[in-house]
Amino acid sequence: MFTVIWSFERKPPARGDGGCVCEMLWRKKTEIAVSFSANPPIVCDKANGWDNFGSSCYKVKDNTKTWLSSRRDCINEGGDLVSIESPSENQYVSSKMALASGFFWQDMVNYACKLAMGRYQWSDNSPVSYTNWGPNEPNNHLGRENCVEMGITANGSSYWNDLNCDAMRDWISAKTALLL
Repeated sequence: MFTVIWSFERKPPARGDGGCVCEMLWRKKTEIAVSFSANPPIVCDKANGWDNFGSSCYKVKDNTKTWLSSRRDCINEGGDLVSIESPSENQYVSSKMALASGFFWQDMVNYACKLAMGRYQWSDNSPVSYTNWGPNEPNNHLGRENCVEMGITANGSSYWNDLNCDAMRDWISAKTALLL
């Protein structure tokens, strides 16, 4: 926990501006103290199905939709499809999905047709820094696999697979948590 104190002194208005304020009020020094916690608590709306991990809130959706319909649903709730950025987040997300169908959409999309680059990136155009592709993936089977799903195996491990964006999958929404 640390405290920041802002201190300022109010100066009287310039003469001739029509102000009739007691000079005593204008010379008053004001201090405002605000406390911050080095580890502020994370707040997720648990009553509506949001759970927290790190600095984000996650919500499992176990009714299948296409990638685009899933993303719209997430955006309508103030989030987006999950963007997995670390091994620990991948483990957390796969543990949540193991309770659902075992396959779900991620936020990653191959913008090959738009950018002619043939690489995956998050839908906000940020680069992908962590991946967990399954063997021989991504393979863009029949030139139609431009979205990414995560699969959960019987032993609980996970892998990523590129897939046709029109396939029906469960999904996880993610959003930045509120800090108190």
